[in-house]
Amino acid sequence: MAFQEDLELLELVEPTVERLIAEHKERRKHWYFHDLVPWERGESFKDKPWDESQATINERARTSLVLNLLTEDNLPYYHVTLEKYMPEGSIWREWNGLWTAEEGQHAIAIRSYLLTSRNCDPVELQDDRGRPSRVFRLTVDQARAQEHGLTTGDAARLAASLLDGRFVGKYRVSDEEIDFKLRLDPAFLDGPEAALEVPEREHPAGPLYLGDIVQPEALSEPGELHRYQKQRSLTISANIKAGAPVSTPTVVAWVKDHYRSIRDRYSGATLIFGGEFEET
Repeated sequence: MAFQEDLELLELVEPTVERLIAEHKERRKHWYFHDLVPWERGESFKDKPWDESQATINERARTSLVLNLLTEDNLPYYHVTLEKYMPEGSIWREWNGLWTAEEGQHAIAIRSYLLTSRNCDPVELQDDRGRPSRVFRLTVDQARAQEHGLTTGDAARLAASLLDGRFVGKYRVSDEEIDFKLRLDPAFLDGPEAALEVPEREHPAGPLYLGDIVQPEALSEPGELHRYQKQRSLTISANIKAGAPVSTPTVVAWVKDHYRSIRDRYSGATLIFGGEFEET
């Protein structure tokens, strides 16, 4: 029913759309990306690999252009999705084609500018492998944990509570109770290996340090870039357990409020919230 109403609305405004398209064609100023791109600055990336020091505009502007380009690159996806619902012979099909062509020209211009002016990493712009990540992994030493009367699970929980915080009680707000977590100040650790020297428990023979029950391992893992609807994406999972004192709407509200406070630092980024059992 709702879909049929949407189609009727599209048909209802077709005369206005046809008039606006005609006005746009009459008023638009033709431009050509090859007149705007600084081709004379172009150099071979094979002979001269890219380095961030070569950029000539600030990071904020570069990020905005790259995000804009990624959006423009999704045009085939948008076009096909819209075309699927446009009735044959509808003026909306003409609009869809005109819009796609003009936005495609924008994409060519932005990509050409970024590459010739060396204001983006050409590999990162196209590659889904991402950059290698440094990983500091802690593995429970079962034998040493047992010496201190700890199971593998106990030792793992101690390590997790040290690095991510330990629940020490509840804090009651107007409508619900929230777990109260005590965390170690990150400034106290000048590196991940410093966590090994933090005392976990008191013991008659002396404090039990994290390094007494775990084995550290530093390694590098290949990076990976994810996409959602063909755009670069970062997935955040709430992992709200059944019976938790906090609800999904509350978490969504927290995330939205926080994003509003940092939005200016991530121009072009958007938030999409998935439903239950979906990645968010």
